Amino acid sequence: AAGAAVSALVRSMASKGQVAVVRMVRTNNGKPELMAFLPRLASHQEHTPDCWIANGLPFEQEVRWSSFPDLVSKAEHEPSQEQRDAAHSLVRSMDLSDVPLGSDFGPQELLRPEHVVNPVLHRFYACVAKRAMDSQAQLPPKESDPLRGVLQPNAQLLSRCDPELQRLKELFPMELIPEAKGTKRGREDGTPGVKDKVGVCVVNRQGLVFAAKHEATDKHTWQMPQGNIEPGEDLQAAGLRELLEETSIKSVRVLQATDHVYEYTLTFSRGGQTHVRQRWLLLHFYGEDTEVNFESVDGHKEYKVWSWMPLPSLPPNVVESKRGMYEQVSAQFLPVIEQARQNGDLAWRPS
Repeated sequence: AAGAAVSALVRSMASKGQVAVVRMVRTNNGKPELMAFLPRLASHQEHTPDCWIANGLPFEQEVRWSSFPDLVSKAEHEPSQEQRDAAHSLVRSMDLSDVPLGSDFGPQELLRPEHVVNPVLHRFYACVAKRAMDSQAQLPPKESDPLRGVLQPNAQLLSRCDPELQRLKELFPMELIPEAKGTKRGREDGTPGVKDKVGVCVVNRQGLVFAAKHEATDKHTWQMPQGNIEPGEDLQAAGLRELLEETSIKSVRVLQATDHVYEYTLTFSRGGQTHVRQRWLLLHFYGEDTEVNFESVDGHKEYKVWSWMPLPSLPPNVVESKRGMYEQVSAQFLPVIEQARQNGDLAWRPS
């Protein structure tokens, strides 16, 4: 009866050209996921019944907008005809469909699927053949490198590519480009370089803000997530990207963005300075604390410890160069957080 009901619903949706948008929660305390159910009718050839195909739909906060440079290149960056010909010659020399191997059958095509050994199947059938003749026979030893014969390049093919590679190296010489003036550690004339950054103030349902530091023993080094604004990136996109990269947090929504630009100068122990222009985002975190994960962030661990703390207690515990900015940010965001708490906005969760 249940199967007939599902089949009837699937066929009704298919006939009307409709899909279903549903919310799925995998565990009791898990984050809800949006799913689209697309009807799919039974197929006798594929032996599948009437069913739905489920596709995950991202929340707006999970979509990262990336900007790319213009594809129109400058004239001085265009390769010459000689360089183009050299690149084409290299590609032709690596053609696997017509390789002279010196055999009686003439040129052959290399790496045809039917000629490439699957090391797993090769091992399996070798063991089957051994035991088929003697059920007590000892299995043959494993090859130390079963893929060596498959991955080892053909020597004749490589030798055919050598002249073309040498010609390409001559036509595309490598040259060391000196470091540009005005790097992030300061310019050669002693004036500081400039960086545009975004800071992210994340508040939870209790009205506490997220703070982290690199070492558990460091004093006065708590900070809120922050990072550079990449070229072509707007404030919100940069803030959400940095938060995700540094903490894995993505269950957030924007409450406010600052118009004011906070400025300060960082002085490095090895010399040089960077002048920072920073704006801030206030985000509401509606997820669970288990979402915070430093280990899963692109193999790079930005922080080691983190905590939820009242925003006014944060400025005294940050580095001195940022203390003034944190005091101003705290003064701006505190009334917004309090108003959101009174209105019940901090208890909001996606339906």
